Amino acid sequence: MATGTVEERKVWNYQAKKLITICLFILTEYDNSCHKSNNVLLASLAMRLAVILTDVKGWKCISNTNIQGALMAVRDLVQFMGSIKSGLYNSVRRYICKLEAPSSVQVTLSSQTDEQLLITASAITLALRPFHVVNLVADNKNDLLEVQSAAEQYCIYLLTIPWFAQRLPVVLIPPLKHKSVLTPCLRILLVSLSK
Repeated sequence: MATGTVEERKVWNYQAKKLITICLFILTEYDNSCHKSNNVLLASLAMRLAVILTDVKGWKCISNTNIQGALMAVRDLVQFMGSIKSGLYNSVRRYICKLEAPSSVQVTLSSQTDEQLLITASAITLALRPFHVVNLVADNKNDLLEVQSAAEQYCIYLLTIPWFAQRLPVVLIPPLKHKSVLTPCLRILLVSLSK
């Protein structure tokens, strides 16, 4: 549907936005202190769905003939995620604020730890995704404003979380420190300030 007729693309776009909204709601309501397997499984599936919907590489049915349509569909969906309307950054902030710094005393099942890591990594991936598709988005001035809005929200909602680095799993810290992660975000903010 994402690469079909105009009507099919509209329906897909609407449904995909609703699915992203539901996934973000599940992330916001996820309670990591309650280790019920249904709770962990639901949040894990929601984050996997959101990541797959926003990554053309995960779409198995896309051929070379309709790759441009798929890229446009993903671009529109990621633009929505980066906008204030989606609530992405607020949802990720609320989720991360619920995380506690891991301690050596905590004993959890390894599958729950793996799922927790997957949920957290997926949430961070979704928060960074608008900056890494900036080449797909740079069609007009309104698109650049949407990316600028995402950069501002990232700084306001996520970088101001108290003890941000301590709340994240240790495995995610080195990749987040890599210059390729935040450089697009900071570049967008610098371009907007120079204008």
